[in-house]
Amino acid sequence: MLRHRFLALGFIVVWLLIGSGTPRVGACVCPIIEPDAAYQQALLVFTGTVNSVTEIASPAGHDGRPLPISQGHVTHLTVDEYFKGTGGPEIDLIGGNTSCDIGFEPGKRYLVYATQSGTSGAVGAFSCSRTGLLGDYVKPDISYLRRVSRGEQPTMLYGFAFRSARTYSNPGAQVPLGGITVTVQGQGTRLDLKTDASGYFETFELPPGSYRLHPAVTGKLRGADDRAVELRGGSVASVMFHTTSMGSLRGRLVDENGNPVKELHVEMLAAGGVLEAGHVRDYVQTGENGEFVFLELPSGRYLLAVNSAGRESLYGAPFLPSYFPNAASISDAQPITIEDGVQVELNDFVLQTRYPPGAVSRIVVTSEGEPVPGAFVNLEKSGRPWDAARPVQTDAAGRFVHRAFEGVTYTLRVSADGPDRTMLESDGVEITAAKSAAPVRIVVKRRR
Repeated sequence: MLRHRFLALGFIVVWLLIGSGTPRVGACVCPIIEPDAAYQQALLVFTGTVNSVTEIASPAGHDGRPLPISQGHVTHLTVDEYFKGTGGPEIDLIGGNTSCDIGFEPGKRYLVYATQSGTSGAVGAFSCSRTGLLGDYVKPDISYLRRVSRGEQPTMLYGFAFRSARTYSNPGAQVPLGGITVTVQGQGTRLDLKTDASGYFETFELPPGSYRLHPAVTGKLRGADDRAVELRGGSVASVMFHTTSMGSLRGRLVDENGNPVKELHVEMLAAGGVLEAGHVRDYVQTGENGEFVFLELPSGRYLLAVNSAGRESLYGAPFLPSYFPNAASISDAQPITIEDGVQVELNDFVLQTRYPPGAVSRIVVTSEGEPVPGAFVNLEKSGRPWDAARPVQTDAAGRFVHRAFEGVTYTLRVSADGPDRTMLESDGVEITAAKSAAPVRIVVKRRR
């Protein structure tokens, strides 16, 4: 019984894993590759069923106990069919318990692109290789592999068409668009392809060249714009159509003087019902002209807000809590109804006034009264340690100024390098920001 083994590779990469339902994103980061590239890079390509996944025993330490070090795991498969390479009816793949592992599950069938590491003869599969569960989303692989394993050099164009069905509990949900016609035109050729129940279409009938693909979708669907593709001889190219019939919302954020406000988060809140009113469902950031767009919204009633939590933070919006169209309280906010396929255009969303700017200033000194240059001064909203500003450093005279909001109470903490590599720290000091105030001293001492 021949078994191949694989040692863990020490790299981190990205790939869109092929799942049993909709495509899912793996933990690695690496370029997406087509079946032809995956085939060329692999040592073995086969389909098989996972019998077991077992951990590799750790070596023993000086005391005879196993070391707390992961040695990886062995995935044992029974092979159904080889598309590249030869091997026995059973194969062992050794993974390293890294973020690039596939996560094989016993009892399930996979398409495996296996590679070899070094000169050990070990083989295994990782998420950049297009290895994945057998199902609708390995159809292009199987179609390509059956041809290339017969010695052909196929030129392949394939794709999928989906409709977004996202909800706030399942933001990645997609529904296949089956039975639609995808027209391919170029090189003096017109070809009409039909998607199957999984939204999949393919052809091996086109010569190399430039093409445009047009999906025949009607009604409320949008996002199915024509796509261009360059098809090279003996290679694989793909086109994905991601459409939606969900509602959308567009508006502009302005201050009380009518000036557009950029780079602020506009929050989409629940307007009541299943979720308590005020629950944040989504948010987007405004652009240069204060514009904001929510592209895919499930049907329902919503409220728009800026800084609904009322954070007086230099990381938050420097405006008092604001609700569309020009309200200071959620009770005065205007609900917005979103319907399937309807694009809503809003009037300007007018913000409340800014939090009045203030400052926190001090002189940092040692217990002996000597100024401390280069000390790091941290400022956080009292009672909210997660709501902090970026630290500032003291100047040569030990002085610093922290921007803050007038009338808001903050906590100061200072740290600095002391003599003999010791650490100097201050106690937490509460201070209320003001427009102007004479700096007073804050003392740093040796860490106890």
